[in-house]
Amino acid sequence: MTKNRNYHFDNIKAFLIFLVVLGHYIEPLIHDVNSFKALYLCIYSFHMPLFIFISGNLLKIKNNKFKMSNLIIPTIIFQIIFSV
Repeated sequence: MTKNRNYHFDNIKAFLIFLVVLGHYIEPLIHDVNSFKALYLCIYSFHMPLFIFISGNLLKIKNNKFKMSNLIIPTIIFQIIFSV
């Protein structure tokens, strides 16, 4: 049995994991340097929603009743709550 992997998604997820580490690394410095604060806010504005979206695209469910919109709407709602 051969598995078809999309290595583009693997590379994007690896980059997002790197952004998580970078965000945690520069977090103590955001009060001292404004450019680090801007970078921190930029990273945290998209890295987790994008990771969730990509993981949801790779989710394989045998039941065809599952739709991607079931993940997008809660993700948008929680992102708005988190931003406020």
